[in-house]
Amino acid sequence: MEALEFHLNHFDGPMDLLMHLLEKNRIDVYDIPINELTDQYLMYLEEAKRMNLEIASHFVLFAAQLVRIKVRMLLPKRKQEEAEEDPRKELVDQIVAYKFFKELSHDLEEIQSTCAHYHARQVDLSRLREKYQRAQVPKDLPVEALLKAFQVLEAYSQEKAQVMVIEKNSFSIEVLREKLLDFCQASSRPTFQGVLRQCLSVDEMITFFLALLECIRQNEITVEQDALFDDIRLHPQAV
Repeated sequence: MEALEFHLNHFDGPMDLLMHLLEKNRIDVYDIPINELTDQYLMYLEEAKRMNLEIASHFVLFAAQLVRIKVRMLLPKRKQEEAEEDPRKELVDQIVAYKFFKELSHDLEEIQSTCAHYHARQVDLSRLREKYQRAQVPKDLPVEALLKAFQVLEAYSQEKAQVMVIEKNSFSIEVLREKLLDFCQASSRPTFQGVLRQCLSVDEMITFFLALLECIRQNEITVEQDALFDDIRLHPQAV
């Protein structure tokens, strides 16, 4: 293990100091070299004593626990004791629990810090009670009125239950190309705007535009426009 460096950091307790030693020396929690770890822990207490620092009693009690585990590890085992659990198990359980709750407290601090940037809107409950008063049950209501209300509700529910099926029209560029050529032959002054006026949907307009591009590519139609947004005049070409 590395030599202990004393920066006199403030540790919240003996477990905080122990976690510092474990992380500093990259020690596997489940395989702790208890001899070296106990020696470094006692070195910290001795250094604190040498600098006239007050050592809290729980630091000393924890040092006694480490020494007890160290002694148990050094003592030769009797045959009937060979099946006993590892003396370090209790310490490992403490470390795992401490690490879990320390990480949890860190997460809670981050949540609290994030929530500090938000301010909850104040709600006037009295105004809400006035606005949303409990509905009063009507008294002495004639049966005819109830029947009429039920009929209206029933008609509305039947209307909502009806399902409307909208069929999507599919347009073929080839089919609309033929229609476009026929339109140019039949009209004296064919324009593309005139073609679009006959369309019933945006999909049909887009497909007619793609059909026009195909006709231009195949030199079946030439187009002419005098100015931006003017009518696009169509001139069919002789094949």
